[in-house]
Amino acid sequence: MPSVEYDKFISLQGLELCHYVESLLADPETTISEDALRQMLTELPQYDEYHLVYALEFGARHLPSQFIPQVPAYLAHDSGAVLCAACNILNRLPKRDVTPELVDSVRRVVAIHPVKNFVKDMLRRLENLLEAT
Repeated sequence: MPSVEYDKFISLQGLELCHYVESLLADPETTISEDALRQMLTELPQYDEYHLVYALEFGARHLPSQFIPQVPAYLAHDSGAVLCAACNILNRLPKRDVTPELVDSVRRVVAIHPVKNFVKDMLRRLENLLEAT
């Protein structure tokens, strides 16, 4: 079973990081320790766009209760890759993970920051899921 090695993850840059991580993300059997995930969560604000995109992806998949509430803030990120990753993560959420607090967080970002139409579409999807509960 493949596993994410935090030290390797943090030491790689750019395309080397992409090469390392993409195969891990593609494999549904990939594991990552909770310690590594918690360290990523703590370090999110310091990450470059590559590490941020991948940390959000790993966190949303392996520790969603801690990472998902952080994702809306990244809808206002300057990097298009980070913005798209945040939007994609939120778009993939199943109905059971859509909470009023999460939707309110997304609404606040949309109200404060100019966002693309696809972000507004994602917000409408989340609102519809919330209303359907």
